[in-house]
Amino acid sequence: MLFRSALDFNPGYPWESAITINANGSWGTSNSAGLRPTRELLHKLINAVSFGGNLLLNVSPTRMGVIPQWSEDRLKEMGDWLAINGEAIHGTEPAPNPHQISWGFMTQRSEGVNTNLYLIVRDWPATGTFTLNGLDNKVLSASLPATGEALGFSELQAFTGQNIIKLEIPQVQLDEYFSVIKLVVAGEALMDQDFIQQSGGSVVMDAYNGTIHDLTPIPGKAATAAAMRMATLPSGQGIKPSRGVAVAGFDLAGQSMSWDIKVYQPGTFDVVVLSQVGENTAWNVNGEVRVTVAGQSVEGGLTEDKRVDCITAPDFWDLYSRPIGSITIDKPIADVLTMEITSTFTGTKPKF
Repeated sequence: MLFRSALDFNPGYPWESAITINANGSWGTSNSAGLRPTRELLHKLINAVSFGGNLLLNVSPTRMGVIPQWSEDRLKEMGDWLAINGEAIHGTEPAPNPHQISWGFMTQRSEGVNTNLYLIVRDWPATGTFTLNGLDNKVLSASLPATGEALGFSELQAFTGQNIIKLEIPQVQLDEYFSVIKLVVAGEALMDQDFIQQSGGSVVMDAYNGTIHDLTPIPGKAATAAAMRMATLPSGQGIKPSRGVAVAGFDLAGQSMSWDIKVYQPGTFDVVVLSQVGENTAWNVNGEVRVTVAGQSVEGGLTEDKRVDCITAPDFWDLYSRPIGSITIDKPIADVLTMEITSTFTGTKPKF
């Protein structure tokens, strides 16, 4: 289980990601060794499309006003991917999943009374089987747009009533960046709106969409940071949205946040908290959290453990992952997962 702090969800209103092709964040001149990798640029494009946003990509000219060859080459690599997989991008709408999914992204397009649903897969399973949980529609067909190959599939009933769709896929990923699976589903595509387990086994929760539990009720305050519609600046009292689509003010003993989750495949789960501080800020985070789900709890501090690269997080923040324990879930569950501050944070205050 992983807590994330990035705009990996559909906020329900138009938004834009303005970035530069230069890896150092400069909007000025560039050089051949200083560009963002093609995978990262495609990731940012697909992320924006799948969650209702727009990508504004700056490409820096030379002093002579010419787009340098190395930037042109990078754009061509993106264009080559779109030439094969553009059906999943051009003219599509955000998919019905409201939150981040661990394996990649989804987009959709209405086709008469049915819907084309595109699974844009980053983490391709080598097992020959891809599982999609939480889709509440009958699948009419499945295929690989890149080759036209039809895919075999089966549908099972989950304990919550939604379908578990198992797709028979090639063991080798078609594309070095992202591969696309196309589903044609009956009617308007509908998905479970909770934080659900997906292919790969993990459940990903972001603090921005978690339910806030302040120390004392604050009249008129929205239940989530996302509902406050404040994506760039701190606002309000207690737990609140912060710059970079993160949550701040979540640092006092007794505060908590919660998420409605569904786990379809039982197992033992590592509980990992991702938190962040400003760039070049010393990691001096003292405090502890407790995570509780399925009648079990794990507790620990957010001591510095491992720096994490997060493509959709702001360049000016350092993100750290901190494993705080493991929880075994022995049967499918629909439950509430809670993260509580058990010891007030002092020193550098983390954001989630």
